[in-house]
Amino acid sequence: MAQIGCYVPCISATLTPCDRIMSRLGANDNIFAAQSTFFVELSETKKILSEATPRSLVILDELGRGTSSYDGVAVAQSVLHHVATHIGCTGFFATHYHSLATEFAGHPEIAPKRMQIHVDDDNRQVTFLYKLEDGVAEGSFGMHCAAMCGIPTKVIDRAEVAAREWEHTSRLKESLEKARSGCYIPLGMQSDVSWVLKEALHEDGVEERGLNVLMKAIASL
Repeated sequence: MAQIGCYVPCISATLTPCDRIMSRLGANDNIFAAQSTFFVELSETKKILSEATPRSLVILDELGRGTSSYDGVAVAQSVLHHVATHIGCTGFFATHYHSLATEFAGHPEIAPKRMQIHVDDDNRQVTFLYKLEDGVAEGSFGMHCAAMCGIPTKVIDRAEVAAREWEHTSRLKESLEKARSGCYIPLGMQSDVSWVLKEALHEDGVEERGLNVLMKAIASL
């Protein structure tokens, strides 16, 4: 079997001759176990959630990237909330889902950090300064990265138009706008209120840590 990325003679399904095979594939699929990249991500995350303690160090990078945007955001949001509110360990959670920054703004157990950069919008260039600072990244700068990789300008221009259209019609943008207007209660807080009411009906009572974090979050509103 030829290695992926090698140039080898081939015949396509329509019997049209081609001179090379080129591909861009996800690197974390477990093909032999019939597991997609997202499945592998969730399997690893499940192990973290079941075994982590307040004394653990948890590092999660781009959780949710292997599936649709809305499902990915939902999974990332729920996992981050559980780690911060109910496990309470030290952790690093890197993500491109900017809505999470709004969702967890003011959360007593989460501190937003970003890597310092210098952005040249005219030339679509980003210089990484490798300094961690407080705050949320201004954007993903995907178009800048595309330009730095040598993607043709006409392709990037069209992508920028598409990105603006998607952002304008996105339900995630609606949530962000509601949050900025001050009339948005984070879903994590809503679920915690429901959780407290439910757990209070049981004899074991309510988990003390989760209740304390909820009270701090409410006080910060």
